This record gives sequence, C-alpha cells and structure tokens, in this order.
Amino acid sequence: MPKLGQQYGRRHDSRFALHGRQPRASKLDRRQLILCRNDPAYAAALRLRVSDPVRWEAFLGGRPHYEGKVCPKCCRSSRRTRDGSCYVCLLAKNRSDWEQIQAGIMPKAGRSRAGYLDMQERSRRERAGECLTFSVGRFTAQQYPTGRLAVQAPEVHIDNPDLSKLPGPTVVSLCRRFPELRDVLRWAGWSVPA
Repeated sequence: MPKLGQQYGRRHDSRFALHGRQPRASKLDRRQLILCRNDPAYAAALRLRVSDPVRWEAFLGGRPHYEGKVCPKCCRSSRRTRDGSCYVCLLAKNRSDWEQIQAGIMPKAGRSRAGYLDMQERSRRERAGECLTFSVGRFTAQQYPTGRLAVQAPEVHIDNPDLSKLPGPTVVSLCRRFPELRDVLRWAGWSVPA
C-alpha cells in the first residue's frame, strides 16, 4: 500500500522496455532479482516502489521470508518477501491443501479439466470478437461466449462492459427507469425483475 508522499515513479518506464518487465513491487520474483543485480537503474526504480526497507533487503538477499509488521489477524510478524503477506495466515488458509499434498494426494480442483478447457475456448472466442448483438429502443447489448453481457445506451449515458458486475438493486432500479432493459435481460436469459 502506498504511503502518503511516497514517490513511486512512472507506471511505464521506457528505459526498461527491453527488459520485458516493468519495475513493480506487487509481486517480487526471481526474474526481477536477476534484473536488479544486472541493472542498477532497474534496482533503483524498483526500490522506489517497495515501501518496506526490510522486505527490500530480504528480496536482495534472496530470502523467502522476513520479519516485518505485526499481522493484525494472527499477531505474528513473519511475512513473505514475494508479496509482503503474512506467512502464518497463508499457511492457515491453505492448511488442508498442504496436508493433502504432503500425504501425496492432490487437492480437489475447483473446476474439471473439461470445464477449464471449455472456459479457455470461450475466452479465446471472446478475444476474437465473437458475440451476439441485440437492439431494442435506445439499448444495444452484446452477449459474449463467456456469458458477459455488455449494455450500451448512449442517449441516457449507459455504457457498461459487464452488467453482472452491478449490484442487484442497481439493475432492478435501471429496469424500472428503462423498460427496454427488461427486454435485453429476457433476450440474454436473465431473470427479469418485476
């Protein structure tokens, strides 16, 4: 989290275009460590973005953990160098997975291989521009293979790339204000509010 008054530098620095990696501190990895050791300018730019000096020293030393700020949840100070998260909380969150892996059992996957491949295929089709279009009144909607529903109504200043991201009460309110939106939702197979 940035501190008040801390300088982070430009988001995209053209000096590091050939590195293929901009100096960002959200996830510190091995490739960034190699770049820091080979390019002092890259190290200086990345150092500006790492707010914790102890984390920075642990990163340069190649250590996976360091003693940082005390975690408000578990009251421990062991943190991961990679992302600055609490190491003890991470282990507690994934304890069942670790126990299964140590026992030689793979944890249950959240999605089957067929489901994963299907989602990859639908994402590829969406990137290729495949969609169904529907227009009614002032509204134009595009439904993409991934299920995303984009709705535009320029006359009333509505341009939403994914209607499912809006809270339910907001969608109901919009349907009351604009009856054409109900027709769009019916076309997309959504349940239409009364």
